[in-house]
Parts: sequence; C-alpha cells; structure tokens
Amino acid sequence: NASGGLTKFESNGTETLRVSSDGEVTKPLQPRFHARLLTDQTSYDGRNVGGTWIIYNTTDYDIGNNFVTSGSDQGRFVAPVSGLYLFQAAAYIWSGNPGWSQSWFDVDGSRKQGTDFVMSSAFDKDFAQNSAQIYLTTGQKIGFHPYNNNNGNTVPDSIYHTWFKGCLLG
Repeated sequence: NASGGLTKFESNGTETLRVSSDGEVTKPLQPRFHARLLTDQTSYDGRNVGGTWIIYNTTDYDIGNNFVTSGSDQGRFVAPVSGLYLFQAAAYIWSGNPGWSQSWFDVDGSRKQGTDFVMSSAFDKDFAQNSAQIYLTTGQKIGFHPYNNNNGNTVPDSIYHTWFKGCLLG
C-alpha cells in the first residue's frame, strides 16, 4: 500500500511496517523509553533477594506507554511485543550508603542470567551502570537492580546519574 510518500506493508489489514520517502523504516509497535527518578527512593533493597529494582517514577519519553511510573510495577518496562530489546540503566547512591559492587536486570522478579556487571575496586562504587540486549516475550517485565547487599539504601533523584532507557531492536 503506497500513498503520500509512504509505503505501508500490511498483514490481514493491519499495518506491520512503514517506509517513508526518505528511507526511514518504522513499525507501529516500536516502543522506546527514557525514565528517571523525580524524587529520592528511600529504603531500596540492594540485596540479592529477587524482585527488587529502582522505582523510576517519571519518563522523559515513553513511546508506546509501556513504562510503569506508579503502582506495584513502578520502575519496570512491560514488553508489548516479543523481541530483542536493548536496555541501559544507571543509578547513583548517596555516599553514606555502602557503594554498589555490581548490577543486573530483573525480569519477572528474578535476576536475568547474562546481565551481571561487576565493578572492580578501581571504579567509583557510588555509580552503577549496565547495558544488555535481552529477548523478552509479550508481557514480561524488566527493571534495573544495582547490588550492595544492604537494605535501606537511598537512591537520589539525580537527573544525570539515575536513569533507565530501552528500545525494541527487532
């Protein structure tokens, strides 16, 4: 289906792919987000207990509205379609808390295998980062978990240091 400088591909009457006259290729379900903390998160559980993540509570953008900013899933992205996603996250910690020693992504309440990033003693332990490509199926939920084996951490609302981003690769 081609009109107005767009070529659209459809399956059973539903648009599945669009190519514009300048070569941009988009899909209707092409989610992406950038989230961060608007207020400090207190009493963050940095232990390896499963089902804990930073509760990012605001988005700078959320294409597809799949990032949860309130309720029991606050701070998690919910996959609208099955596919390979790229996630990047960071979290700062107040210096009064024990520093982070590693981080990983939490999928459906469990530590996701192959996403651990362990910091060496040469790194500043007040700042955890991670990046991973993860295949999610429709409805799976993912959050970011920095680790320090301490319950009761304060994670500040640093616009430059505490954020979570993601997008569907395909």
